[in-house]
Amino acid sequence: MKFMKYLIVAFVLIFVSSCAYFNTFYNAQKYYEEGVRPLQNGGSVNKALLDKSIEKSSKILQFHVKSEYVDDALLLIGKSYMYTGEYTKAIRKFTELLDYFPNSKFSDDALFFMGKTYLLQGESEVAKTIFTQVIGRSKDHRIDAINECVNIMLEKNNSKEADSLINSLSDRDKKNNNIRFLSGKVKWRAGYYEEALKYLTKVKAGKLSKNAGFEYYQIMSDIYLKTNNMKKAEKSINEGIRIFQEHIMRNSLYLLKARMLVSNEKYDKAIELLEDVLAQPGVSSKDSLIFYKGFVYETYLSDFEKALESYRAIVDIEKSSKLYPEAEVKVKSLELYISLSLDSTSENIDENIKNRFLLAEINYQNLNRVDESIAKYEAIADSFPQTIYAPKSMFALSYIYLKDKKDTNTSVEYLKRIIYRFPNTEYSAEAEDKLKEFESALDTLR
Repeated sequence: MKFMKYLIVAFVLIFVSSCAYFNTFYNAQKYYEEGVRPLQNGGSVNKALLDKSIEKSSKILQFHVKSEYVDDALLLIGKSYMYTGEYTKAIRKFTELLDYFPNSKFSDDALFFMGKTYLLQGESEVAKTIFTQVIGRSKDHRIDAINECVNIMLEKNNSKEADSLINSLSDRDKKNNNIRFLSGKVKWRAGYYEEALKYLTKVKAGKLSKNAGFEYYQIMSDIYLKTNNMKKAEKSINEGIRIFQEHIMRNSLYLLKARMLVSNEKYDKAIELLEDVLAQPGVSSKDSLIFYKGFVYETYLSDFEKALESYRAIVDIEKSSKLYPEAEVKVKSLELYISLSLDSTSENIDENIKNRFLLAEINYQNLNRVDESIAKYEAIADSFPQTIYAPKSMFALSYIYLKDKKDTNTSVEYLKRIIYRFPNTEYSAEAEDKLKEFESALDTLR
């Protein structure tokens, strides 16, 4: 009878102990899932919840070292560390799982997330090597690893390598919905829009992850815009906006919509749309929206004051933006441009001509306004033929027609004009040298 009592007590203790570490692991898993949930809509993880997951998982390792959840706990701790940016600790946990539990059902998971950790800390080549191993050994993470490898290649502008990887896959893999999306994405990045559509139109967007689905609508909309299919572009953009209202990067779709309006020459409506989106609280992609607003004012409306205001907003407020360096150049260029525009009406003729030439230079070199710069250089050459700025402008025109307009005949014509109008000068000598370079290049081609 006593033996039975001891047996029952022992059973109860074992049962309670099992329940205890199961509950501990269950809570750790719950905190992890809630902590990474914002990633589904492009948001940031909840670090506090991931810290709780680490704490609960660590108790499994500390108090239940022989339980069946030890390898689960190691993986959970590693992933939590990865998402909170503690990469060294994450790699250590994944390594422990692989070393001490080589036959664990989570070993492929550990290898895959180790690759992601190296990628997050900037070691993309190490990550690619690990993902290549995953492709060869894991069924569960094979497609995800292919996706990571392709994205690493595209990040380095290596579309050919990405295309080769996809072409090396089996026919079965190529029919996978995610691989079809990747195939279209690679063709899109390479600029082969019609080929991209052949793959993307077969993709079931609703079966992609939320982030991949969002990217799908971005890519489709961009292709339709670039191929001037405005009807389909509008449909794609509006559908994406409707589906992804909760996505953190949803405003990039509004940016595409502004681009569509600009393509339809509805510049004021584009500005109105951008201002409406920017007025919303907690707006995402703010720097891109502001920059494009400045671009529309500058390029299409020729309102340099308002363009300057937009670019300056990035320089003053969005200092961490990737667009900061470009915005800073725009601010300096437009400030100088506006100042010179006011000075170009000066009664001092020499100063007037000099400022006009500088305006042409700024248009071309800083603002990328090729046609505007051509018009200004031509005006100087025609209106002030006796000044040094006439041959200088002709040289600039020869260069622009060759480089930007791909018009060799016009480029050569300007060089000949310099030789004719300014004989026995340094300008004619330089023009003759340029013509000889052209002739030498033609002889080589022959």
